[in-house]
Amino acid sequence: MGLHCPESNVPIRVDGRYRIQECLGSGSYATVYKAVNVINRRTYAIKLEPCPDGTSIVEQEYYILKQLEGYIGFPHAHWFGRESRFDELLSHLQYIHSQGYIHSDIKPQNILMGIGDQSLTTFIIDFGIAKRTPAFTSINSHLGAKLGRHDDIESLVYVLIYFLRGSLPWLQIKQNGSTRSSILKLKQKIFVETLCSGLPCELSTILLYTRMLSFSETPNYDYIRSLLRGLGGNSVPEVESIVRDELYGLPCPMTLIENTQCPAPSKSADQEQPIVKTMIKLS
Repeated sequence: MGLHCPESNVPIRVDGRYRIQECLGSGSYATVYKAVNVINRRTYAIKLEPCPDGTSIVEQEYYILKQLEGYIGFPHAHWFGRESRFDELLSHLQYIHSQGYIHSDIKPQNILMGIGDQSLTTFIIDFGIAKRTPAFTSINSHLGAKLGRHDDIESLVYVLIYFLRGSLPWLQIKQNGSTRSSILKLKQKIFVETLCSGLPCELSTILLYTRMLSFSETPNYDYIRSLLRGLGGNSVPEVESIVRDELYGLPCPMTLIENTQCPAPSKSADQEQPIVKTMIKLS
């Protein structure tokens, strides 16, 4: 493995827990970086591989290493996974929750993309100073109940639906000057299947699961993450392009499509590769 490393398009954090540091080397298909677990402060080597067509050499390497595990002379593979912007947003929430906080105001305006060498990193902003937006708040928030971790995830689902469709059923009500109670009534009345109609079924599954959680229950982040990875197919446009359209005030590409599953945008050969990464940590 050589010492040349890419200078850009590297996420700051992987799986919400592992902060990327200096490059250790690169090869024909992947690059290895030093990474630190921000929770337990342990140091790992992490291998990143772009997967433009969904296939992964690192995945094969991971399973081979697991079969060789226990014999002297082979590195121990701790974890393997794929990550997209959907996963990263969930990982951000998981880390916020692990520190004992609830964001309580997840909405498109509070999700930003980095620039320059941080262009593949999503950022969640406005902790404690943002005004809550009824369109994206959970039902519990409308009711004035004490908010838990599941409420942040419910809000995230509303944001993803908005990103993919360009609107939410209660936005029209809000534009007509209706009160928060009108928005609450529609959120309570509308069937989840109707809300997510034409979108990947994983969204409705996450929303139903989240609403079933009690205040004290810890969300199964791995389960939710596995469902979010189902959103990475050809029927879903990249989150980065949608978020950037929202930030720059441009029309969301989904606003031109009604009651249909959104097609993936075409990409020319000179555009950057998809943001899905495959990772492996070595002790």
